[in-house]
Amino acid sequence: MLVSVEELSSILRQDLVESIRFVNELVVSLDRIGSSTAQLTSAERAEVTDGYLDDWDVARRAAAVRRALSEYFDRKLGPDNLDDLERELDGTIYWSLDGPRPTFDPERRWWREWRIR
Repeated sequence: MLVSVEELSSILRQDLVESIRFVNELVVSLDRIGSSTAQLTSAERAEVTDGYLDDWDVARRAAAVRRALSEYFDRKLGPDNLDDLERELDGTIYWSLDGPRPTFDPERRWWREWRIR
């Protein structure tokens, strides 16, 4: 279960701002990389993208955002042997070399709102 509203109001805003700042940086940077590399070969685009991901330490910073936001969830195990966040994330598909392409559930709130805009 999420922490109380009172607790959220005192600490959530700064964590949310920093998380949105990171996501915004990521989205804008990837958009700029896409625009700037449109005329390059696939290998050259991959090199630029890899450079961004490595030089800007994107994976470590994304993990820090995940860690900060995860603190707002109750980590006690339920009868299913999962905590609240594990339960919410159950079924998440992760990239792998031979894995499936991502699909999006149109019933999920964020996806519905994004598609409307």
